[in-house]
Amino acid sequence: MTNVMRYLLVPHLALSGLLAIGAAAAWAYFAMTSWSVSETELRRAQSQHTTAKSQLKELRYRAEIAGQMNISLARLAELDKRFGQTVTQSSLVADTTVLVQRADVDLLNSENTSQTAGDTATVVRQNLSLEGTYSALRYLIFSIENASYLHVVEETDWTALDSGNHKLRLQIATYFAKDGS
Repeated sequence: MTNVMRYLLVPHLALSGLLAIGAAAAWAYFAMTSWSVSETELRRAQSQHTTAKSQLKELRYRAEIAGQMNISLARLAELDKRFGQTVTQSSLVADTTVLVQRADVDLLNSENTSQTAGDTATVVRQNLSLEGTYSALRYLIFSIENASYLHVVEETDWTALDSGNHKLRLQIATYFAKDGS
């Protein structure tokens, strides 16, 4: 019986070994197949992520451009409003008076003249005598230079007074087209 068992044991071990090797091969095949599927899915996901990042970057860039365009359109609308108004000598004098009041400066004297400057332009000159603190007069000049119309400060004459205030004689010229723009 021992010989029979020995003869049966060897094929049994051989068969068990073959089954174990077959199972290991099948497991390795399935593991590699599923890994290649997972690797393919990973590459596809990475590609989609890269595409999404570039699309997001493009959208942010377009949003920035749209924001800049909105700012530019608002500035153009403001300029259209300003240029759409008719400019007259009285409107320029009124604007200058408002600037003097905002600066908290006393207007002692004002003389205004209008002249033709070439075929297409008119110039309004304003000679102002003002009194106020140094900082208030500086603020007035700054306001005039940054006003909605193009004012040119042609002449200034500063005098310090004993009271701590200053007296300023200011000559301003404003040029605009004859049709009022």
